[in-house]
Amino acid sequence: MNLLIKVVLIFIFIVYKVFGDDVVNEKYYGNLAFYGRGQRKLANYWNNIDEIKCLGKAKVYFPYSEFFEQNIHNEDSAQNQPLVMLIPGKIRKSYSRIGFFIPSKYNTNISLNQYHKIKTEMKVIPPSIDELVSEGYTCDNIGLPCENIQDYNFNENPSEWLSHVELQLYIESSNINDSEDLEEKDKMSYHIRIENFTSPTQQWSECTGDIISSNFNDYDSFVFRNYGTMPVYLFLGNTMFLKKEPTYMVRQGNIQHHFLDLNWNKKVIGNETVYFNDTIYNTDPKNSSCLKFKKIDEGEYVFSGHIENGISAPPEAISLRVLLLNKGNFQLRINNKEWYDLNELFFQPRNCKIPLGKEIELLIDTRSLFYSNPKNTVNNDVEGYWLKSIIDANDIKNKSLKIHNHRIEDDSCEAFFLYDFIIHHTFPNSTSSYIKTKLNEDGPECNIELQTQEDWSNSKTIKSWPDDISLEVIHQSKNVVIPIMDNPYSDFKDGYHLIQDSDMLLCCTNGNCNICNIFGYFIDAEGEKSNHLIYCNNGHCEITIKDNGYFVNSRDNSMISCINSNCSINKISNSCILNRFEVIKDKSDEYRLCTENNEIKFDNNNSKYYYPKKKVNASFSFPIIESGNDIILLVVDEYSITQFYDKTKSK
Repeated sequence: MNLLIKVVLIFIFIVYKVFGDDVVNEKYYGNLAFYGRGQRKLANYWNNIDEIKCLGKAKVYFPYSEFFEQNIHNEDSAQNQPLVMLIPGKIRKSYSRIGFFIPSKYNTNISLNQYHKIKTEMKVIPPSIDELVSEGYTCDNIGLPCENIQDYNFNENPSEWLSHVELQLYIESSNINDSEDLEEKDKMSYHIRIENFTSPTQQWSECTGDIISSNFNDYDSFVFRNYGTMPVYLFLGNTMFLKKEPTYMVRQGNIQHHFLDLNWNKKVIGNETVYFNDTIYNTDPKNSSCLKFKKIDEGEYVFSGHIENGISAPPEAISLRVLLLNKGNFQLRINNKEWYDLNELFFQPRNCKIPLGKEIELLIDTRSLFYSNPKNTVNNDVEGYWLKSIIDANDIKNKSLKIHNHRIEDDSCEAFFLYDFIIHHTFPNSTSSYIKTKLNEDGPECNIELQTQEDWSNSKTIKSWPDDISLEVIHQSKNVVIPIMDNPYSDFKDGYHLIQDSDMLLCCTNGNCNICNIFGYFIDAEGEKSNHLIYCNNGHCEITIKDNGYFVNSRDNSMISCINSNCSINKISNSCILNRFEVIKDKSDEYRLCTENNEIKFDNNNSKYYYPKKKVNASFSFPIIESGNDIILLVVDEYSITQFYDKTKSK
């Protein structure tokens, strides 16, 4: 081997070893699938089904077919079924949620804010009456105009119950949510709501939403929240996160970064070169560089582009800038799966054809192809694209020989020139630049627009929507998941809360909430009025209304002072020296009332002590003390001082 060539090869090897890892590790990102109809798990790279998290009593049902799961040779009856989520009504003034995430173990570096849109097939239905009753839902706590929920007809009043469903989609960061250095309000500021989201109804529809970009790129969680009081079953079909900008796989005849040209093994057949890169068609006035495919025998030619290192779901469309000299039977394959016959599935049904002999731009709605079998295609496993055409090259040559009495080896065999191959992750906003030549002049216009589920209503290859399945079928699924319960109080503001449907007290400090076994009076952090206090005693807590007095508890070094129904928290000292007729907490952590002559200890035997306060103006209610000639009677118990009123005299 020539010495110079050896030196160059050694240099290339060293450069690859030094920089190669960085090049290989730089990933290509296409669309991101979340779920495809009929799938028994989430799409690749999402969390395992036993890692789903929730807030509230949620359930997740994946499709199930008894015969299919038992490997009996029957058709999979669940292959078009949706994923179903039972999302409860909101918790107090917060929300319920079900959350999914992309685990860090996959090293994907995916951040959900790098996508600009989400498209998902959805519908919602109400739970059964028995379910609602068993979970404690009533007309009152949902907000329905009825007295007994067992008498309410959900089928006749969809707009009423739907008005109490408020589904919102969010993307979040696990690292932010799990941080111990951030307060809850700071964590919430990182949550991104998916904007302009079209809410689902009781009928199937494609719901879309816009994802707002952010400079913070660590969004690995996809969260469904219900801010409404009404629980629902959410049905979910094909669901994709869409990348905005298209990607060139071939540009001006050159394979682009992130892709490998796998046509190298088909460049020569016998002694004939059949594949040429970086070539120019001999009559092209623009001298544009392209890839050229030449046929010498009957059969096929194939263009194959492989994704070198990346993560991608199928795109909504591809476009080709091509020049064809001979008619062929075109086929497309996305990933190592089935071939799609474009003539049969795209061009003929849409009354379109490819003009020969001139450079054109073709746009192909690929979503209408891979949605024909979403169970196997709506996934994050796209590794490459294949474009194939089958041409009777010998017939072309024989025709040329018969006409010209000699074999022609150039244009008659040069079947295909490829200039650009573009992956449109999101279907283009405009189709004006793409060829729309009618196949049948007497037929309708060539239609290359993105088809919708409504367009597939009469299709023989695509089902418009996921199957409508009953609650009975859902509940029979053996692929049911009880999600991991998140801390249901993580979104509560600091302070004290009476837990809904219980008599327990929740204490929240700096975003951390725990059940507290403490006693006395507490201002309700969720109360609309300050004098709605929480009172806890003997393991039982309840809301009580207090208008005037001093109120304390066994935990805080503070006192609640209520004057004319306005209650506030006041810090207290540990000495009566500077406090006259005030509450203190002494060094032994006991509450005392400072009087003129002594200190009155709060009774800790759950009994009451009566203390007459002399020389006051009785027209003022305690704790306001004004000088006068009256006497008021104060009641001192374990956690309060209030004024005694003889209610029998008012009758």
